[in-house]
Amino acid sequence: MAVKRPPPIAIFVGSVCRRIILPAGSQIVASVATLVLSVFAASSFETSEFGALGLLVAGQAIVLGCARSLTSEIVVYHYSSEAGRKLARKIDSSTAAALFWGIAAGIITLAFAFLASDAGGYLFVFALSLPGLFMQDHFRQCLIACRKGSIALLVDIAFVSLLAISLWLLRPTGMATFLGIWGAVAAGAAIAAGLALRTRPRVDIARDWIAKEFLHGKYFLGDFLTTNLIAQGAIYLVALVGGLSEAAGLRGAQVLLVPILLVSRGLLIALGPESASRAREGKLRSLFLLCMGYSVACAVTCVAALVFVTSLSIDTLVIFLGDSAMASRDVFPSAALAVAMLGIAGGGALGLRALGDVRQAMIMKLWSVPITGVGVVAGCLYGGAAGSQLGLASGEILRTILNWRSYTRAVQK
Repeated sequence: MAVKRPPPIAIFVGSVCRRIILPAGSQIVASVATLVLSVFAASSFETSEFGALGLLVAGQAIVLGCARSLTSEIVVYHYSSEAGRKLARKIDSSTAAALFWGIAAGIITLAFAFLASDAGGYLFVFALSLPGLFMQDHFRQCLIACRKGSIALLVDIAFVSLLAISLWLLRPTGMATFLGIWGAVAAGAAIAAGLALRTRPRVDIARDWIAKEFLHGKYFLGDFLTTNLIAQGAIYLVALVGGLSEAAGLRGAQVLLVPILLVSRGLLIALGPESASRAREGKLRSLFLLCMGYSVACAVTCVAALVFVTSLSIDTLVIFLGDSAMASRDVFPSAALAVAMLGIAGGGALGLRALGDVRQAMIMKLWSVPITGVGVVAGCLYGGAAGSQLGLASGEILRTILNWRSYTRAVQK
């Protein structure tokens, strides 16, 4: 008796859920964790402490992004279509390298902890937490590369749930305890994801990965730094010029941006293997529509978030952001514009990465760096936190034009 096949529409919906929606959902839930952490910190700590947390999170994002560029992004874009055992070996090697970078980041942070008199206590805890935070992010990417988005989603749901429950039950009043809870729960999530992957990292293969894959990784690293070093580093300039209270306003605006980042980051992670697969199969029209759809989704989400946030009363914002609510609302429109342009430019960059032309994406970003840097500095000096975001947006507008121009030319070759 012949087995009855499900209707084509059911097959299509199942494929979309497995290949895009579940992986995107994993990154979305992970971003919710950032929202939970930020809202708790804003409502529990003083403005200066919240600003200091913003500096820590920005630094962690930069260092973590560098490590991701040299490890899991190579797996996603270069090896996600490989057969099971070969892909598993690549994941083993990249995992060992990711663990190396996490430990190295922790050791460097420990050195700063010993040098810092006022912040030494919570920097020490943060340093111990970094390897777990690195591995949690790494395993998420690897699960998605293996088409195990459902497992990644379940691990992240458990992570966010346990994090929220722990913060609610323990109600930490100091930064050290707060960071310790975050690090401990992240380490647990990393262990669970690692067990699901059944990976076996070793020191010798970490060395081999770093040596052999740097040819690919250097372009991913350059691509990341030219986009995020200024974007994430702007908060340090804001703190230097305006103090921690001004930095708290920018960090609060970034908290309000989380709904946008839920879409942009979630889709970008999910579409990595998908776009690379379409490029390898020669489905260039489908790839173009995928990249354009990503840019449109980012733009629409930004507009919707801007309308929603500006409609909220200041009393409502105080519930989530505490004393930094007013400053955060003033910065939010400029920050939303910068993130919108970042997302629109990201569609073209996604296409270039899928075509294996990460070098070209990095070059386009390098062209926009001078304008972005000058814009951020000038904006910060004359307009504070909001001005820094307008300067960031100016550079992203140029990068949008350059990325899409390069991508369309690459497709026409």
